[in-house]
Amino acid sequence: MDFLINLYENLKTDEIIKKNIQYRINSSSYRIGQSIRYIEYTFINSKKKFKVSSIETDEILDEILSYSETFKDYNNIVNYVTNKYSYEKGDVEEYIDDLIESQIIVSNLEPITLNIDYFEYLHSKIILFKNKYCNIFHELKSFLDLFNDSNTDFSKVYNDLLNFTESIGIKSKNVLNISTIANYKSNFLDKSLRKEIQNAFNILNMICVRRGNKNISKFIKKFKEKYDTEILPLSIVLDEELGIGYIQNSLYGFGDNNPLLKGFEYIVSKDIVEELEWHTIHDFF
Repeated sequence: MDFLINLYENLKTDEIIKKNIQYRINSSSYRIGQSIRYIEYTFINSKKKFKVSSIETDEILDEILSYSETFKDYNNIVNYVTNKYSYEKGDVEEYIDDLIESQIIVSNLEPITLNIDYFEYLHSKIILFKNKYCNIFHELKSFLDLFNDSNTDFSKVYNDLLNFTESIGIKSKNVLNISTIANYKSNFLDKSLRKEIQNAFNILNMICVRRGNKNISKFIKKFKEKYDTEILPLSIVLDEELGIGYIQNSLYGFGDNNPLLKGFEYIVSKDIVEELEWHTIHDFF
Protein backbone atom coordinates (compact mmCIF):
# COMPACT_ATOMS: atom_id res chain seq x y z
CA MET A 1 0.00 0.00 0.00
CA ASP A 2 2.96 2.35 0.65
CA PHE A 3 3.83 2.36 -3.03
CA LEU A 4 0.24 3.06 -4.08
CA ILE A 5 0.04 5.95 -1.60
CA ASN A 6 3.19 7.46 -3.10
CA LEU A 7 1.76 6.95 -6.57
CA TYR A 8 -1.50 8.61 -5.53
CA GLU A 9 0.43 11.62 -4.17
CA ASN A 10 1.94 12.03 -7.64
CA LEU A 11 -1.38 11.52 -9.40
CA LYS A 12 -3.20 14.27 -7.55
CA THR A 13 -0.64 16.88 -8.61
CA ASP A 14 -1.08 16.16 -12.31
CA GLU A 15 -3.08 19.04 -13.81
CA ILE A 16 -4.91 16.89 -16.36
CA ILE A 17 -5.99 14.33 -13.78
CA LYS A 18 -6.83 16.92 -11.12
CA LYS A 19 -9.23 18.74 -13.42
CA ASN A 20 -10.90 15.61 -14.75
CA ILE A 21 -11.83 13.74 -11.60
CA GLN A 22 -14.61 14.26 -9.08
CA TYR A 23 -14.67 15.91 -5.67
CA ARG A 24 -16.96 16.06 -2.68
CA ILE A 25 -16.98 17.63 0.77
CA ASN A 26 -14.74 15.99 3.36
CA SER A 27 -17.09 13.58 5.16
CA SER A 28 -15.50 14.39 8.54
CA SER A 29 -16.41 18.10 8.37
CA TYR A 30 -18.72 19.72 10.91
CA ARG A 31 -19.75 23.29 11.66
CA ILE A 32 -18.77 25.18 14.81
CA GLY A 33 -20.16 28.72 14.84
CA GLN A 34 -18.67 30.58 11.87
CA SER A 35 -16.03 27.96 11.14
CA ILE A 36 -15.89 24.49 9.67
CA ARG A 37 -13.70 21.84 11.23
CA TYR A 38 -12.60 18.64 9.58
CA ILE A 39 -10.03 15.86 9.81
CA GLU A 40 -6.94 16.42 7.68
CA TYR A 41 -4.23 13.82 7.19
CA THR A 42 -0.62 13.61 6.09
CA PHE A 43 1.69 10.68 5.44
CA ILE A 44 4.85 10.75 7.55
CA ASN A 45 7.28 7.85 7.13
CA SER A 46 4.51 5.83 5.47
CA LYS A 47 2.23 6.37 8.47
CA LYS A 48 -1.03 8.25 8.22
CA LYS A 49 -1.19 11.12 10.72
CA PHE A 50 -4.44 12.95 11.46
CA LYS A 51 -5.23 16.36 12.85
CA VAL A 52 -8.28 18.58 13.25
CA SER A 53 -8.17 21.62 10.96
CA SER A 54 -10.45 24.64 10.88
CA ILE A 55 -11.42 27.26 8.32
CA GLU A 56 -13.60 30.34 8.60
CA THR A 57 -16.70 29.95 6.49
CA ASP A 58 -18.26 32.45 4.09
CA GLU A 59 -21.07 32.52 1.55
CA ILE A 60 -19.01 31.13 -1.33
CA LEU A 61 -17.49 28.30 0.70
CA ASP A 62 -20.92 27.37 2.04
CA GLU A 63 -22.25 27.29 -1.50
CA ILE A 64 -19.41 25.08 -2.72
CA LEU A 65 -19.73 22.64 0.16
CA SER A 66 -23.49 22.45 -0.26
CA TYR A 67 -23.11 21.82 -3.99
CA SER A 68 -20.41 19.18 -3.38
CA GLU A 69 -22.31 17.01 -0.92
CA THR A 70 -22.02 14.29 -3.55
CA PHE A 71 -19.18 13.82 -6.02
CA LYS A 72 -19.07 16.51 -8.69
CA ASP A 73 -16.71 17.03 -11.63
CA TYR A 74 -14.00 19.62 -11.06
CA ASN A 75 -15.18 21.71 -14.00
CA ASN A 76 -18.79 21.53 -12.84
CA ILE A 77 -17.82 23.00 -9.46
CA VAL A 78 -15.80 25.75 -11.14
CA ASN A 79 -18.59 26.59 -13.58
CA TYR A 80 -21.19 26.58 -10.80
CA VAL A 81 -19.29 29.18 -8.78
CA THR A 82 -18.33 31.22 -11.85
CA ASN A 83 -21.91 31.47 -13.09
CA LYS A 84 -23.40 32.18 -9.66
CA TYR A 85 -20.94 34.88 -8.58
CA SER A 86 -19.54 36.15 -11.90
CA TYR A 87 -15.91 35.63 -10.85
CA GLU A 88 -13.08 35.07 -13.29
CA LYS A 89 -12.63 31.37 -14.04
CA GLY A 90 -8.93 31.48 -13.19
CA ASP A 91 -9.64 32.95 -9.75
CA VAL A 92 -12.28 30.31 -9.04
CA GLU A 93 -9.94 27.49 -10.11
CA GLU A 94 -7.25 28.84 -7.79
CA TYR A 95 -9.75 28.91 -4.93
CA ILE A 96 -10.96 25.36 -5.65
CA ASP A 97 -7.34 24.17 -5.81
CA ASP A 98 -6.75 25.64 -2.35
CA LEU A 99 -9.77 23.74 -1.02
CA ILE A 100 -8.42 20.53 -2.54
CA GLU A 101 -4.94 21.12 -1.14
CA SER A 102 -6.44 21.77 2.30
CA GLN A 103 -8.57 18.59 2.02
CA ILE A 104 -11.81 20.49 2.63
CA ILE A 105 -13.01 18.76 -0.50
CA VAL A 106 -11.54 15.38 -1.45
CA SER A 107 -11.31 13.46 -4.70
CA ASN A 108 -12.66 10.08 -5.71
CA LEU A 109 -9.06 8.84 -5.96
CA GLU A 110 -8.49 9.10 -2.20
CA PRO A 111 -6.94 6.01 -0.58
CA ILE A 112 -9.80 3.92 0.74
CA THR A 113 -9.96 0.99 3.15
CA LEU A 114 -12.98 -0.73 1.69
CA ASN A 115 -12.70 -4.34 0.63
CA ILE A 116 -11.52 -3.57 -2.90
CA ASP A 117 -8.24 -3.75 -4.77
CA TYR A 118 -6.95 -0.17 -4.57
CA PHE A 119 -4.59 -0.70 -7.50
CA GLU A 120 -7.41 -1.90 -9.73
CA TYR A 121 -9.58 0.97 -8.49
CA LEU A 122 -6.94 3.56 -9.43
CA HIS A 123 -6.28 1.78 -12.69
CA SER A 124 -9.96 1.95 -13.66
CA LYS A 125 -9.92 5.74 -13.15
CA ILE A 126 -6.54 6.59 -14.67
CA ILE A 127 -6.98 4.45 -17.76
CA LEU A 128 -9.43 7.08 -19.01
CA PHE A 129 -6.61 9.61 -19.34
CA LYS A 130 -4.18 9.46 -22.22
CA ASN A 131 -1.14 10.65 -20.31
CA LYS A 132 2.05 9.23 -18.79
CA TYR A 133 0.22 7.73 -15.82
CA CYS A 134 -1.92 5.64 -18.11
CA ASN A 135 1.28 4.08 -19.49
CA ILE A 136 2.69 3.66 -15.96
CA PHE A 137 -0.38 1.69 -14.86
CA HIS A 138 -0.16 -0.40 -18.00
CA GLU A 139 3.44 -1.32 -17.13
CA LEU A 140 2.57 -2.05 -13.51
CA LYS A 141 -0.30 -4.28 -14.61
CA SER A 142 2.14 -6.20 -16.81
CA PHE A 143 4.39 -6.80 -13.80
CA LEU A 144 1.45 -8.07 -11.75
CA ASP A 145 0.50 -10.49 -14.52
CA LEU A 146 4.06 -11.84 -14.48
CA PHE A 147 3.97 -12.38 -10.73
CA ASN A 148 0.76 -14.36 -11.13
CA ASP A 149 2.50 -16.67 -13.61
CA SER A 150 4.05 -19.69 -11.86
CA ASN A 151 6.77 -19.91 -14.55
CA THR A 152 8.09 -16.42 -13.78
CA ASP A 153 11.60 -15.82 -12.47
CA PHE A 154 10.35 -13.85 -9.45
CA SER A 155 13.74 -12.51 -8.39
CA LYS A 156 14.45 -11.01 -11.81
CA VAL A 157 10.96 -9.59 -12.28
CA TYR A 158 11.03 -8.07 -8.80
CA ASN A 159 14.34 -6.33 -9.50
CA ASP A 160 12.94 -5.08 -12.81
CA LEU A 161 9.91 -3.75 -10.95
CA LEU A 162 12.09 -1.89 -8.44
CA ASN A 163 14.10 -0.36 -11.28
CA PHE A 164 10.90 0.71 -13.00
CA THR A 165 9.41 2.33 -9.89
CA GLU A 166 12.65 4.24 -9.29
CA SER A 167 12.65 5.39 -12.92
CA ILE A 168 9.24 7.06 -12.39
CA GLY A 169 10.48 8.78 -9.25
CA ILE A 170 8.88 6.56 -6.61
CA LYS A 171 11.13 4.86 -4.09
CA SER A 172 9.40 2.49 -1.72
CA LYS A 173 10.57 -0.57 0.18
CA ASN A 174 7.07 -2.04 0.16
CA VAL A 175 6.24 -2.27 -3.52
CA LEU A 176 4.58 -5.67 -3.35
CA ASN A 177 2.04 -7.10 -0.96
CA ILE A 178 1.69 -10.83 -1.50
CA SER A 179 -1.03 -12.91 0.10
CA THR A 180 -0.68 -16.68 0.29
CA ILE A 181 -3.90 -18.62 -0.02
CA ALA A 182 -4.13 -22.34 0.76
CA ASN A 183 -6.57 -23.96 -1.64
CA TYR A 184 -7.73 -26.77 0.64
CA LYS A 185 -11.31 -27.94 0.85
CA SER A 186 -10.96 -28.27 4.62
CA ASN A 187 -8.36 -27.67 7.32
CA PHE A 188 -8.40 -29.02 10.87
CA LEU A 189 -6.09 -29.70 13.81
CA ASP A 190 -5.48 -33.10 15.33
CA LYS A 191 -7.62 -33.64 18.44
CA SER A 192 -4.58 -34.14 20.68
CA LEU A 193 -3.05 -30.87 19.44
CA ARG A 194 -6.30 -29.00 20.02
CA LYS A 195 -6.34 -30.23 23.62
CA GLU A 196 -2.76 -29.05 24.17
CA ILE A 197 -3.59 -25.61 22.74
CA GLN A 198 -6.65 -25.31 24.98
CA ASN A 199 -4.54 -26.20 28.03
CA ALA A 200 -1.95 -23.61 27.02
CA PHE A 201 -4.66 -20.93 26.78
CA ASN A 202 -5.93 -21.88 30.23
CA ILE A 203 -2.45 -21.42 31.70
CA LEU A 204 -1.97 -18.09 29.94
CA ASN A 205 -5.33 -16.86 31.24
CA MET A 206 -4.24 -17.65 34.79
CA ILE A 207 -0.84 -15.94 34.66
CA CYS A 208 -1.73 -12.90 32.57
CA VAL A 209 -2.47 -9.75 34.54
CA ARG A 210 -5.43 -7.76 33.27
CA ARG A 211 -4.51 -4.13 32.73
CA GLY A 212 -7.03 -1.52 31.76
CA ASN A 213 -6.45 1.08 29.07
CA LYS A 214 -5.29 4.13 31.03
CA ASN A 215 -6.07 6.54 28.20
CA ILE A 216 -9.64 5.27 27.93
CA SER A 217 -10.06 5.38 31.71
CA LYS A 218 -8.85 9.00 31.86
CA PHE A 219 -11.12 9.91 28.95
CA ILE A 220 -14.16 8.35 30.64
CA LYS A 221 -13.39 10.15 33.88
CA LYS A 222 -13.01 13.53 32.15
CA PHE A 223 -16.21 12.93 30.17
CA LYS A 224 -18.25 12.16 33.30
CA GLU A 225 -16.84 15.20 35.09
CA LYS A 226 -17.79 17.56 32.28
CA TYR A 227 -20.84 16.00 30.62
CA ASP A 228 -22.22 13.50 33.15
CA THR A 229 -24.81 11.48 31.16
CA GLU A 230 -25.27 13.98 28.33
CA ILE A 231 -25.25 12.58 24.78
CA LEU A 232 -22.98 14.53 22.41
CA PRO A 233 -21.44 14.03 18.95
CA LEU A 234 -18.01 12.42 19.23
CA SER A 235 -16.58 15.14 16.97
CA ILE A 236 -17.48 17.74 19.60
CA VAL A 237 -16.21 15.73 22.55
CA LEU A 238 -12.85 15.02 20.89
CA ASP A 239 -12.38 18.65 19.86
CA GLU A 240 -9.51 20.03 21.95
CA GLU A 241 -11.07 23.49 22.26
CA LEU A 242 -14.77 22.71 22.63
CA GLY A 243 -14.56 19.30 24.23
CA ILE A 244 -12.09 17.35 26.32
CA GLY A 245 -9.82 15.96 23.61
CA TYR A 246 -8.04 12.65 23.93
CA ILE A 247 -4.54 11.69 25.14
CA GLN A 248 -3.53 15.24 25.96
CA ASN A 249 0.06 15.85 27.12
CA SER A 250 0.94 12.33 26.09
CA LEU A 251 4.13 10.67 27.24
CA TYR A 252 4.95 10.00 23.63
CA GLY A 253 4.66 13.59 22.50
CA PHE A 254 2.42 13.63 19.44
CA GLY A 255 3.54 16.81 17.66
CA ASP A 256 1.44 19.02 15.45
CA ASN A 257 1.79 18.48 11.71
CA ASN A 258 1.48 22.20 10.96
CA PRO A 259 3.74 23.08 7.98
CA LEU A 260 4.98 26.11 9.93
CA LEU A 261 6.59 23.70 12.39
CA LYS A 262 8.22 21.53 9.73
CA GLY A 263 11.84 20.82 10.55
CA PHE A 264 11.46 21.35 14.28
CA GLU A 265 12.12 18.40 16.54
CA TYR A 266 9.69 17.62 19.30
CA ILE A 267 11.53 17.00 22.56
CA VAL A 268 9.80 14.83 25.10
CA SER A 269 10.76 15.60 28.67
CA LYS A 270 12.92 12.87 30.19
CA ASP A 271 11.43 13.69 33.59
CA ILE A 272 8.07 12.20 32.63
CA VAL A 273 7.65 8.80 34.25
CA GLU A 274 4.92 6.36 33.33
CA GLU A 275 3.60 4.34 36.26
CA LEU A 276 3.30 0.59 35.76
CA GLU A 277 1.43 -1.52 38.28
CA TRP A 278 3.37 -4.50 39.65
CA HIS A 279 1.52 -7.69 40.40
CA THR A 280 2.73 -10.58 42.54
CA ILE A 281 2.38 -12.83 39.52
CA HIS A 282 5.39 -11.03 38.02
CA ASP A 283 7.61 -12.47 40.77
CA PHE A 284 7.52 -15.78 38.96
CA PHE A 285 9.32 -14.35 35.89
